[in-house]
Amino acid sequence: MAVKSITRQVGPFKMKIMKKGGGINKTLRGIGKKKRREPELLFLLEKEIKSLEGKHVLVDVGANIGYVSLHMASWMNKNGKIFCIEPDPRNFELLIQNMKINGFDKVSFSEEMAMANHTGEIEFYMGSNASNLGSLYKHKKSVDKPIKVKCDTMTNYFKEKKVFPNLIKMDLEGGEVQVMEGMFQLVKENNFPCKIIMELHPQFYPKKKGLEYWMNGYFKLGFKPKIIISAAGPQPDKFKEWGYEPFKIIRGKGFYNTFSNEHAIIASCRVNKQLMPGKGRYSPKIARYIFIERK
Repeated sequence: MAVKSITRQVGPFKMKIMKKGGGINKTLRGIGKKKRREPELLFLLEKEIKSLEGKHVLVDVGANIGYVSLHMASWMNKNGKIFCIEPDPRNFELLIQNMKINGFDKVSFSEEMAMANHTGEIEFYMGSNASNLGSLYKHKKSVDKPIKVKCDTMTNYFKEKKVFPNLIKMDLEGGEVQVMEGMFQLVKENNFPCKIIMELHPQFYPKKKGLEYWMNGYFKLGFKPKIIISAAGPQPDKFKEWGYEPFKIIRGKGFYNTFSNEHAIIASCRVNKQLMPGKGRYSPKIARYIFIERK
């Protein structure tokens, strides 16, 4: 699939970006050298990647055109590897090019596929205008008809690679539920240290065996909530009610590091309506990211 692109300097990287379209491509076309997209996520990833011990094995599930993947690769140690997973063929074409022109093609393994709860094929809805809004679920900003894409489980994939991931980033517009399910056997049968940082989309989670079900399973295997980054303001009403104060605020989003398992589940896995400051409308979530860890 030939994608019309332009080359821009995006922070420290040269990137091929879609010539047209909204979402991440629109942002990156005008971001320049000094600004960062989603600086709160990049701050957390940089800190956690640089704190890893031993060989870095990083995974970017939902790598899009490589903006976050490039940053992750730049923070790896010299023997590290990064696996970039992206099912949208438009994004994947640019992802490959962006990792190569920035010198990371020898340490990155890019796969045109989705991570899911089974191996084979799965329906994927591409974003209609913004290529970063592709999902396993149809929504108002996706195309009407899905495409079929290759898929695998994290368990099967990393058994074949014969390595264990020590940091995983996910941004999947709700697909994180299937990834957590498909990775459960891997973390259950192998007691390796692992950090998981995911963007949250509770409006897409199924009632049966949704993210809450799998998060409880991961907590029973020794994972604990380490950081929650708020949505809809630096201190949502429930966070204030529970007595949590942010230790850091970036771009109007609060960082919290003292959440109980119970409160982490409620904040990250359930729809919580919150009036957004200055916007006069409600957000369906109070947590944008959760970071869980097993040491």
